[in-house]
Amino acid sequence: MLKQLAVHGLTVDELHLIATKTLKMLNAQVNSRDIIDTPEVKTHPATLANLEFKTGDQVLVESATGNVRARLSADETIRRDVLLFNPSAWRKDLQGVNQLREAVLADMGDAAAMHETKVRLRAIPSE
Repeated sequence: MLKQLAVHGLTVDELHLIATKTLKMLNAQVNSRDIIDTPEVKTHPATLANLEFKTGDQVLVESATGNVRARLSADETIRRDVLLFNPSAWRKDLQGVNQLREAVLADMGDAAAMHETKVRLRAIPSE
């Protein structure tokens, strides 16, 4: 059963999407050796438990603009209301995490609000 985690403008099952370009840096040209084969996402272990998932589950990460299939894992260093895509690009899908991002302008000028996208995790039925 989902416990109430509605904080920071999120509904109970929403998470803030945070994405970094590579495993080693926030934004840079991607070296081909740093590109992974399968998308991976991480969140806090308590969030996994609350949403009734476990490390290794295949999930559908959904936003208002699209969805991505990814492998899920736990990381105690991540805030409970965050889903981290790292790296944010993977082989055979050059759009990467951008297919999930909403077109939102920052309130500090004409710039993209890169971390304003909210996502949900959905179970993928076993095949």
